[in-house]
Amino acid sequence: MPGTRRRHQRRKAFARWERIAKDTVAAVRRGREIAAAEARGEEPAGEWVDATDRVLAEAERIRARGAA
Repeated sequence: MPGTRRRHQRRKAFARWERIAKDTVAAVRRGREIAAAEARGEEPAGEWVDATDRVLAEAERIRARGAA
């Protein structure tokens, strides 16, 4: 049974890394599409959420608690 367990662990690890690789390839493809759109002077396709105000407010709350 130890060999079966190791095989299962290897399959599980392979599936995990395969998913990571596919996600990475998709992110690179999306980044290239965005860069190409910007190079053409276009807005990138899709809905973009501007989180600047939320991030700045959270940073201020953290600083108010004494964080650097």
